[in-house]
Amino acid sequence: MSEQDVEFVRRSFLGFSQDFAEFSAGGIGHLPRFWAEDLEIDNVDGWPLPGVYRGYDGWRRWISDAFGEMRNPRPRDVRFVDTGRAVVILGEMEWLTPGDVSIAHRFATVVERREDGLIHRMRVFLDWARALAEGGAPDHPAAAEPVAARPEA
Repeated sequence: MSEQDVEFVRRSFLGFSQDFAEFSAGGIGHLPRFWAEDLEIDNVDGWPLPGVYRGYDGWRRWISDAFGEMRNPRPRDVRFVDTGRAVVILGEMEWLTPGDVSIAHRFATVVERREDGLIHRMRVFLDWARALAEGGAPDHPAAAEPVAARPEA
């Protein structure tokens, strides 16, 4: 991976928050600029639901299944780790529930790009050490941080 890969993944991640209302309404927003049509999302730790989602239709189902009626995602303390073969995103996301209650959860995702430059695979983890190991950076200092409690979905 390169600095350009990290920046590309960062822009896609920020676009997720910016386009979330459109995603929640069934649209695909910025997706085609960053993600391959044959994308794959794997909720490795089974959170918020177990499953693998494929393609743009899978993206729509993932948004619906994983986030339901949540809104206004706000990333906090997000780090982008270049492992050489993937970009691992470590951070926390804060959401508003339908009752306007603010909730937050820690997450880690391993993002892989294809040779054509588009993102084709994202694996979602709660355990940062597992994500860093899967991404190719098992000795990264963040791997020593405590495992996140399993948030309520």
